Amino acid sequence: MPGFRCPLLSYPRPSVSGLEAVFFAKPASYRRAPVHRVTSAKRSETRDRRLTQLITDSAASRTVPPLTRR
Repeated sequence: MPGFRCPLLSYPRPSVSGLEAVFFAKPASYRRAPVHRVTSAKRSETRDRRLTQLITDSAASRTVPPLTRR
């Protein structure tokens, strides 16, 4: 997307390696789904909200609620 700036770069990075470890410990099928969910949003506010939720849930070692099996 032209002009899209990844909001991940503007968040404080206290333990990025820990977040990366949690995120990349998930199966590839799970990693694709939330990334697609964030990048497929049309509005920047929605992308920011979804990215924030992904970061928060990854930091807490949880899966993103809309992608969690019941």
